[in-house]
Amino acid sequence: MFGNPLGLQRRTIAGASAEFGPKAKEFCNNGDPVCGGGNRFAAHLAYPRNGTVEQGAEFAAGKIG
Repeated sequence: MFGNPLGLQRRTIAGASAEFGPKAKEFCNNGDPVCGGGNRFAAHLAYPRNGTVEQGAEFAAGKIG
């Protein structure tokens, strides 16, 4: 999950879902106002450019074999 909107409520997937929490990985950029309580909206838009998409793909691929 990139820029998880549950962060607006100070929640994580792990804390919000016993079923999906252990299967998920959350990515939150420093300063992201959506997931991290920051004030840099550009941080929320930076996921496609900062390497986390590749990290997420590797994580997902590892889950399927």
